[in-house]
Amino acid sequence: QLSGVQDAAVTAVKDKGGNTAIAAYVTPESADIEALKSSLKETLPDYMIPAFWVTLSELPVTANGKVDRKALPEPDIEAGSGEYKAPTTDMEELLADIWQDVLGMAEVGVTDNFFSLGGDS
Repeated sequence: QLSGVQDAAVTAVKDKGGNTAIAAYVTPESADIEALKSSLKETLPDYMIPAFWVTLSELPVTANGKVDRKALPEPDIEAGSGEYKAPTTDMEELLADIWQDVLGMAEVGVTDNFFSLGGDS
């Protein structure tokens, strides 16, 4: 229903830490994924916003015309949420260490969004 999206599909994937996360596959009219995320944040809670985004020229379909989920590429689970900002206080360092352990990531910055990195409740 979002303007700028021709077609879309979502799947559940395992992030690096083995947790289940949402991956979105979109065929956007424009490549502004951040705008799509912002639009979704207006109507969905954070935990329902896809953690991983893959843009495709078209979604793969089966002979019956349904989305071929097996043919969807794996999302890049190593992709960060933007520019890395290192922890500067003891509390930030502690929280970053906890998130790294929980999410199975090598590096988590202070501006990273827990849910965007694949975290859940």
